Amino acid sequence: KFQDWEELTSNDIADGFAQMRAQHRYRKIFWISDTCQAASLQNQFYSPEILALGSSGKKENSYSHHIDHELGVAVIDRFTYYAHDLFNQLSPTSGKTVMDFQSWFNPRALNAHPELRSDLFSELPNATRMTEFFASTGKMRFQSDVLQLHASPIGPGLGKASDAPPVSACLGP
Repeated sequence: KFQDWEELTSNDIADGFAQMRAQHRYRKIFWISDTCQAASLQNQFYSPEILALGSSGKKENSYSHHIDHELGVAVIDRFTYYAHDLFNQLSPTSGKTVMDFQSWFNPRALNAHPELRSDLFSELPNATRMTEFFASTGKMRFQSDVLQLHASPIGPGLGKASDAPPVSACLGP
């Protein structure tokens, strides 16, 4: 959600994508918006290789799924709630496509009709796997212990300490 002092219009987003394209900052974009009349945000897009899915069509609202009564606010919207269910099923080898994602939503449960815009994209939505955008195979490594660094003697032929390799080169994978 964009909650700022200034509005962000569909033209602003479209122009931002055009700048990114001119600077070779993306190959493909899958834009997903979850707000009232969400599909209207993607109408101004004009840059190539953008797929766009809006949670609701023109003159449709986006509704909350449930409210936290302690906080007194909506916690999650319906579209996001159901999208999360599908995202939890994705794996790096998943065959689910963007069309499967759009079909995942029940318009009755959302009380809206998600709209997909694919005319700027070079591939068909039913041939574009969700894993092209989600389910990264990158592996994060975390270190919970403090790393002890010890001064090491300078090897033969290195001369002085400033000629030694950086510590990062000694840490390994």
